[in-house]
Amino acid sequence: MKNGEIDFDIVDKLIEKKGIKKGAFYKETGISRQNYSNFKSQGYIPSKHAASIAKVLNVDADYLLGLKESSEVEVLQLDDNYVAIPTINAGAGAEAFAVDTPEMRMYPKELIPPQIALDENLMIISVVGNSMEPLYYENDVVFV
Repeated sequence: MKNGEIDFDIVDKLIEKKGIKKGAFYKETGISRQNYSNFKSQGYIPSKHAASIAKVLNVDADYLLGLKESSEVEVLQLDDNYVAIPTINAGAGAEAFAVDTPEMRMYPKELIPPQIALDENLMIISVVGNSMEPLYYENDVVFV
């Protein structure tokens, strides 16, 4: 992406995931529906508007502008009951897959122990297979 170009597909997906109504999005960002539509059709947005979109969506503006890779893992709170946490699989043999980037998975907040801090350092290891029994069983999760 060139400087100032924004990935509106990502913006629209984040709006939908977070359950933000379009009217509320326009109001909170200070961007009119017409301007947003124009920006979207041009694929370009002024930096000040990208910053307001990023703030409303709780993401890095540089990521939306393509100036920063999405390599930083963040915990995204999508609503009051669920949280998206980066997760990797762990197991032996062909059951576990090596990945460079954790997958964001949704977890009910009620299942996360209260002593676990929901911050950018949180990651979950999901147990795959039975190679770690009897300590861990298939589909157990380990907070790290």
